[in-house]
Amino acid sequence: MKTWSMIQQDTSFWKRLSAAPQCAFLFDYDGTLAPFVSTPSKAFPYAEFPPLLLQLMQQPRFHVSFITGRASHELLRLLRLPVQPEIWGSHGAERLLPSGEVTPFYDRVQYFPAFDAAVRLAGEAGFVLNVERKPACVAFHLRSLPEEERRDAEQWALAHWGRLAEQMELELHGFDGGLELRVPGISKGRAVETVRRELPEQCEILYFGDDLTDEDAFEALGRQGLSFLIRPRFRETQAQYWLRPPRELAGLLERILES
Repeated sequence: MKTWSMIQQDTSFWKRLSAAPQCAFLFDYDGTLAPFVSTPSKAFPYAEFPPLLLQLMQQPRFHVSFITGRASHELLRLLRLPVQPEIWGSHGAERLLPSGEVTPFYDRVQYFPAFDAAVRLAGEAGFVLNVERKPACVAFHLRSLPEEERRDAEQWALAHWGRLAEQMELELHGFDGGLELRVPGISKGRAVETVRRELPEQCEILYFGDDLTDEDAFEALGRQGLSFLIRPRFRETQAQYWLRPPRELAGLLERILES
């Protein structure tokens, strides 16, 4: 695992980027470009990133996409960029193009009853404030709970939402700080594979993420691209590099823009 200090001295890394005729930057959002906060709707990006992202988007050689667990329109509001980016929302279940067109990759109506049931069950158990309804999943947030209550809440979700997942043909996934009941077959890895197919073969792809849900993207990219774990503290990962947010990630982007 290479850290920022090692990347700075790695001439082969910088030669690889400079030799690429095009580079694609794929960013997770929460924990990567923005800090975790108690109110998710107020998780605005670190101050360093909006101007750097805009500079990347203005370079013809660079392609920028965001791949997030949030709904695409919600991330658009948080980013507050003067130009509309490409956003893969809900772990890739929907794609917002720079033109404003949104393409869903699932049957929206089919899963509404299951998501309604998940929200209702959580509310009846007293967890109404821990549940967030998204376009292609329902999230059960545990981060704000005291440790003992968190364990009990997680066990409740595993049992009740797990049973619902089996009955309604959904998938129950863990993420840093909670669990998600999700439309099957949807993942950040699938979004990465789609982006890679659409880009020129010589394009160098860089993926930045912090969460367990980003491991699908790291795996999909493999050694055909450059993958970065963005976290204050290291954890086991399939990513090739580890950067601490926001300063080290900002330093990487600044150096790329200067080269």
